[in-house]
Amino acid sequence: MKTVLILLAGILLGVLATVLGGWLYMNHVMATIAESPQTTVPLDAEGRVAKSRRAYRDANDEYGRWLALTDGVIWSVDVDPPAKTREDANTVLSVAEKYRSDWNYGNAVHNANLALGRLALRNGDIEQAKHFLIEAGKTHGSPQLNSFGPNMLLAKELLEKGETAAVLEYLDLCGKFWRSDFGSLSTWKKLIVEGKQPNFLANLFY
Repeated sequence: MKTVLILLAGILLGVLATVLGGWLYMNHVMATIAESPQTTVPLDAEGRVAKSRRAYRDANDEYGRWLALTDGVIWSVDVDPPAKTREDANTVLSVAEKYRSDWNYGNAVHNANLALGRLALRNGDIEQAKHFLIEAGKTHGSPQLNSFGPNMLLAKELLEKGETAAVLEYLDLCGKFWRSDFGSLSTWKKLIVEGKQPNFLANLFY
């Protein structure tokens, strides 16, 4: 019996060491990415909007159209006339009230507010852009957001305007749903406080 317990304890310690090692490794990888030089990567907004429009046309009901609009509204800012994007973002938010318990509700709140914030910023209204950034961060999360984290396009654009306080508040809000960030949020906040621009990389595409 004692031998079995020792064996089980050894196995458990081995598993814990493996998990801890993997966690530390991923933290190192994410920190390295965040601190790496900024790279200019095409976001392919046109491709994302085209995909959303195809899904919208193929949808058979309001719910399907809502999913399609949610998917493309952030990228619509770079493709469509402002009035079209604003209409789509407001539609995403209004229809979302019918689906508050749906898995996509958190995505809808996040994406639509980011789209409205990006529009406000392009219109020179920084205060409104910051307001919508915070509203986007108030989402309760979703399967996608909880796993991959928030979209950082508007946050990056506001950082380039020197609006660090709003972005730090946004990151704090995102920490409530993005628990598996492997240290990304704390690294981003540290760099921002130091006056540096983090490399958000993949989080500009989600």
